[in-house]
Amino acid sequence: MTNDPIAALEHARAVLLNRTASVAQLRDAAEQARGVVRGIDTESESAPQREARILAAMSPIAETLGALRAFADENTARALTRKIAVADASALDTRALDAVRADAAQAWERSPFAAYSTLAARACQLLVTDVTIRRLATNAYAQIPRGQSAAVGYRLGELPRTIATPRILSSMILPRFIDVNGNRDAHNFWPPPSGSDDEKLRSPSFEFEADADLVAELAKLSEGRTTHEAVDHALAKADAVLVSEFGKVITAIAELKARDALGRMESGWITLPSTRAHAMAAE
Repeated sequence: MTNDPIAALEHARAVLLNRTASVAQLRDAAEQARGVVRGIDTESESAPQREARILAAMSPIAETLGALRAFADENTARALTRKIAVADASALDTRALDAVRADAAQAWERSPFAAYSTLAARACQLLVTDVTIRRLATNAYAQIPRGQSAAVGYRLGELPRTIATPRILSSMILPRFIDVNGNRDAHNFWPPPSGSDDEKLRSPSFEFEADADLVAELAKLSEGRTTHEAVDHALAKADAVLVSEFGKVITAIAELKARDALGRMESGWITLPSTRAHAMAAE
């Protein structure tokens, strides 16, 4: 047992309660608490021999009772102190682990990999948004009274996509890299791990959802009677934002690749499409 286990635990507890304690301080305090546990365990090993010596002394009964009570009190105090030391060591270990994770999370957020992951996820969201815009626009055109436009019959067909085209879907590769916990995901951002690209973009189970703001106006128009002018305007506006946003994302990822910010090997895993959106964003 340490020379002064209570003082050692008081110091460890003070570190535990210090919100600004460093990882090193937390780990040292946890080890100090475990040292108290080890000391108590060592002293407890000799307890049976001490009790036997008290009984073998054949002192007067009153003195023997007093000695046994004092011995029992010491055992109780040691057991309770050990419980405190174990609990504080565990709490300090947890705090240290949380601090390490927090430091790793901050480092990750500052890293180019975090920026790339955000951009890659945004690219996938925009692909889903493109498909959703076509579906909602088709539904909205279907709400137009037939007499208003001779073009309505055409509108009810499959509307051409702006970015989620077969050429872009087949040429783009957006891998995942190590995350904040040091794990490498086996699946890419794009292409999806299984099934056709088009099926994934249409599937409700795909991990990315459409941009709610971009599809909001068309979603509203698809719910009731409207005019082809209103749908044309909403579709054109949504497509303009969609093309611009996708171009910005592809340009930003291309800049990360050009700077080898992710590492030369990792950058080589990324394949970007050559799109009009990319060209527009660069102008």
